[in-house]
Amino acid sequence: MIRYWRPPNPNSLHEAHILCSLLAQLVQQELDLWAQYHEDFPPPSNRPRGALYIVDRSLDLYAPLLHEFTYQAMAFDLLPIRDGDKVTYRTAISNDDGENQENNMDISEKDPVWVRYRHMHMQDLAGHLKPDFDKFMKENKHFDTRNQANGPNVNQIKDMLAGLNQFKELKAAYELHINMVTDATKVFGDRKLPDLATLEQTLSTSLDEEYKKPKNLADQLVRLLDEPSISHPDRLRLLALFLLHKDGLLRSDIVKLLSHAQLPPQDQDVLMNLESLGARATKALKDQKPAPAPLFPRKTAPVPGEEVNGLSRFDTNLKQLLESHFTSSVPQTTFPFTKPHLDGPEGLSASAIPDAAISAASLRSAKPTWAKSRSANTMDSAKQRVIIFMAGGATFSEARDCYDAGAKTHRDVVLVTSHMLTPGLFVRQVGDLSADKRRLGIPMEQPPKKAPAHVFERDEPPRPSPMPRLQQSQPPPLPQKGPEVYKPGGMPKSGLPSGPKMERTPPPTAAMGSMSLNGSPTGGHETRPPPGKGGKEGKLHKDPDKKKRNFLGLKKDKH
Repeated sequence: MIRYWRPPNPNSLHEAHILCSLLAQLVQQELDLWAQYHEDFPPPSNRPRGALYIVDRSLDLYAPLLHEFTYQAMAFDLLPIRDGDKVTYRTAISNDDGENQENNMDISEKDPVWVRYRHMHMQDLAGHLKPDFDKFMKENKHFDTRNQANGPNVNQIKDMLAGLNQFKELKAAYELHINMVTDATKVFGDRKLPDLATLEQTLSTSLDEEYKKPKNLADQLVRLLDEPSISHPDRLRLLALFLLHKDGLLRSDIVKLLSHAQLPPQDQDVLMNLESLGARATKALKDQKPAPAPLFPRKTAPVPGEEVNGLSRFDTNLKQLLESHFTSSVPQTTFPFTKPHLDGPEGLSASAIPDAAISAASLRSAKPTWAKSRSANTMDSAKQRVIIFMAGGATFSEARDCYDAGAKTHRDVVLVTSHMLTPGLFVRQVGDLSADKRRLGIPMEQPPKKAPAHVFERDEPPRPSPMPRLQQSQPPPLPQKGPEVYKPGGMPKSGLPSGPKMERTPPPTAAMGSMSLNGSPTGGHETRPPPGKGGKEGKLHKDPDKKKRNFLGLKKDKH
């Protein structure tokens, strides 16, 4: 069964009131598409039909603003816990030498002390944690050899080596949580949280401690705003709760309250942005519109046999939703089905199966159980699954309600959310609803990441390596002294040995100076006749004396 939260009478600024319906339809379409191509879906099971509730943060605006006093919620609200890749808290832990040393201690599901006590009220935790630690140290005396006069014997050494690491981890876990409880209790008293929480519970339940209609709430609010020990974040949370209780205030009254609380003007955005989550922040002077009815009936008296702490009278809407689901009384107007025609009386009654009849399964879908071992826990395999998906963040108080509801009704209750909210984070995110989206750095609003430009650059082609230069042989040096000998028809040569029989050739004539090897007009090979004489203009003719000249252009001697 898939059901979703549909806010009744949403205002014009609550544009996200259709978010849950859109998500529910998308999930239903994906399930239908999967079942269309998988004939064995859903597989046969002994479990009753499960339920999925899709809700968002507008389901309950009081829960993220209230001070909670169970251990986990109070620690994340009051202590400087770092919630990053790991949840850590910095505190002093004693080392092997007995000296205190500050370390960042991890808080995780592997910590048995944290898992055991995180949903316990702080009033009850103070009477359990320290006695349990003393009992643990008493049962492990053999690990502490400082008080032993003769030292440990052989058997004690074996036991110590076998469980030394486990002892150290558990001892450090106890010391961590004792320090955290001590620090949280100190903040609880310094910031006057008992008085503050009393007014918060009255504003959220519209009932005082005696379950009667409260009176003089404005006077109580002003007196608390005058207390110097109340921090500014707590004052802003108190004003937001007062605005939700009154279903809106005059804009002038909001400005006066902020000024009286000594809060900056930009905190007004937090109060005004509550309208984007379905609340009404401002109203006119003569506005007679009645306040909306609560989503679930409020308790007018304490439940008989149930111990109720005066600082924890408020029940989240998620807890009341689960209780209504177990009794099949969830209103269909605010939590409709995605497929009403498939969820008749048979589907609704499956969620209200008594605990004694959980193990009974239908003959149509049950597997044969005769082959199973009798020691198998059939109760666990027949538990109904109830899944709550909350968009926009869930609180630690709502997580505690899911744990408690599953333990009391023997069902698997699973809480799924986008992130866990602390009061400080919720107030900051509500204030950001009116901020410029470019400043928020929303991942979906960012441009897609691109690879660096140098990844797409091509490498330059390799340059050809230079050819090795051949070593040129140097010509022999010219002789300093010696005649130059010229031979007719040849180039002059130098450096020839001189002798008495060699004759010096006469110097070149004037014709040699006008010689040209490129066929120029001064060389005399071909000439162009003047126009009108000896042929057409531009036509070459042969020199008649060409044959009578040698290579150097000298006329040959006929003899």
